[in-house]
Amino acid sequence: MNVDVQGEMHDFRLKINSMVNQLNTLANEVSRVSLEVGMEGFLGGRALVPDVQGMWKVLTDNADITRAVAGGDLTKKIEVDV
Repeated sequence: MNVDVQGEMHDFRLKINSMVNQLNTLANEVSRVSLEVGMEGFLGGRALVPDVQGMWKVLTDNADITRAVAGGDLTKKIEVDV
């Protein structure tokens, strides 16, 4: 989004642009890792999304733990609130 605004709308524009860029990076990384696994059989791939936060960070961390356990590393843990 490229509009000339000030104040809260400027902050909102920056957040939206940041979110769109991060989602674009995530989509590209998921596609790359999918190709590595599906086409090349490479199971060690990892999506690299800088500054990931919130639920995306939780999913990324859980994927790292799942991959570690699949590789025989049982020292990793997933913490959940119950």
